[in-house]
Amino acid sequence: MGEIPSCACWVCDVTALEDPLLFSKGMAALPWKERREKVERFRFAEDRRRCLGAALLALHALRQAGAEDLRIAVNEYGKPALAGCQGIHFNLSHSGKLAVCAVSGHPVGADVEAPGRDFDRIASYCFRQDEQEWMSRSENRNRDFLRLWTRKESYVKLLGVGLSCPVSSFSVLPGGEKEREVTFSEWETDGYRICVCSFEKQPVRFLQWRIDRESIEWDTVGESPFPR
Repeated sequence: MGEIPSCACWVCDVTALEDPLLFSKGMAALPWKERREKVERFRFAEDRRRCLGAALLALHALRQAGAEDLRIAVNEYGKPALAGCQGIHFNLSHSGKLAVCAVSGHPVGADVEAPGRDFDRIASYCFRQDEQEWMSRSENRNRDFLRLWTRKESYVKLLGVGLSCPVSSFSVLPGGEKEREVTFSEWETDGYRICVCSFEKQPVRFLQWRIDRESIEWDTVGESPFPR
């Protein structure tokens, strides 16, 4: 097995899968029958691209981390894990044109959100009072909504307990109490917000990847700087 990074988060634009030939090659490359069936169940093409793109990204990221047994199991709440390897953990998310996959030697949660959501309505019933007050003072409410929302989603996904942990039951304010329990690593690109949540204190490496339109091979486009 290769050396496993403390935590890396791969980011990929899935729009290349609009090419029908590339989409077909991607489906054929997946070793997971259940994922292929999930892709096919989506009614809309953009949902099929996101689902497939995230799976292809996971396949590559797990291989890069040294995983040889790629059998997937899910817990009672639906969080996926490698069935044959306890030392590699991963988590997927996709939104809009982006898919992300965080891979670590420890439990991890990841979330990506596209800009443009109805944040006022969601914040009113998903955010705690201190978070809503923080939002009311924001100079960029859409950006800061995405920041809090991806923090909440990545935290719940780290725990792997699904809706049994309501996002309104805890606060994820920057500098708040939750940061004594977990580490939130964040990145923003083209208005998209990405957050990786871990119990570890090591920083996350954010890496951009792309799908080549001529094949199903993946090419790195370099490491992106962590936002300050």
